[in-house]
Amino acid sequence: MTKKDNPQKNSTSVRGIGIDIESIERFRKRPLRSAAHFYRKIFTAAELAYCRTYKDPYPHLAARFCAKEAAVKALGMAPDFKKIEVRKNAQTGAPFLFVKGKNLSSAYISLSHTRDYACALVVIF
Repeated sequence: MTKKDNPQKNSTSVRGIGIDIESIERFRKRPLRSAAHFYRKIFTAAELAYCRTYKDPYPHLAARFCAKEAAVKALGMAPDFKKIEVRKNAQTGAPFLFVKGKNLSSAYISLSHTRDYACALVVIF
């Protein structure tokens, strides 16, 4: 097997992968107003402001929570959710991860949700 054939020896090999799925109902059961402390422990002010721009913020909150869980798994780090932020690329609108103290220039994230569930996938090269 040559270096070209072995992805483990390739400079673009995957260093970490994480995936998570959550019930959106879990977030709906904790209204933003009455559970503000809960949300402030998990999300940054920018994430909360972004999700509040939607009529129904809960699918977006759940998807961002999934992204944080997936990032923890991909990075192999302790779950410190306030250090992980899901941001939006101003030009493309695509989500990307910002993690305090980590260079994630080669991290990919995908968020999705249905009426009932949200999920996220994070791949780090």
